[in-house]
Amino acid sequence: GTSFGELLGFFVVQMTVGAVIGVAMGEVIRWTLNTLKLELTGIYPVLSLAFALLTYGLTAELRGSGFLAVYLAGLFLRRRPVAHRRSLVQFHDGLAWLMQIAMFLILGLQVFPRRLLPIAGIGLLVALFLIFVARPLSVHIALLFSNISFPEQMLVAWVGLRGAVPIVLATFPMLAGIQQADTIFHLVFFIALTSVLLQGPPIPWIARMLRLDRASTATPVEALR
Repeated sequence: GTSFGELLGFFVVQMTVGAVIGVAMGEVIRWTLNTLKLELTGIYPVLSLAFALLTYGLTAELRGSGFLAVYLAGLFLRRRPVAHRRSLVQFHDGLAWLMQIAMFLILGLQVFPRRLLPIAGIGLLVALFLIFVARPLSVHIALLFSNISFPEQMLVAWVGLRGAVPIVLATFPMLAGIQQADTIFHLVFFIALTSVLLQGPPIPWIARMLRLDRASTATPVEALR
């Protein structure tokens, strides 16, 4: 029931507000962490987490993309000198792994194996299209003017395993209560599972086939980071 113009306006507002607040909050967080002199160093990770939640909530309240704002704030902090950087990185790295484990556990509880069988055929076709057509094409276009060689681009295209993010996004139709939301969720889950099973195991063999040793295969990954 939404027109293209409304969707375009929604996208522009989400990206613009998210980008502006993300960069602004990144500077605010950096200044705060470098200025405050707290007696307990363990408070700094807690403070950074509170700032991340504040950034998301403030951006969402202003109709922006909270995900983009937090992401840009993190990138901003990464490129500037920040006090207690090592402890902050270790804290958020551990927290990220904990959240991923909890997320996969919760998402796994939403899946009913018997509902995967009816959509297995179309799910396999979509997964193959993503693996062999859509992702390689998008990667080669995105890296067209980069210094990354064509074999390395092929490796980047292959190692793009589908995982938690598309599954989480697939829960949005369920929360919105649209028709066939359950089918969409199970279809995305099947595609992500197929991607991991088909793309994961052959990665070392593909790297050898492309004649990329460990040093060279790190180049595209670091470039994308």
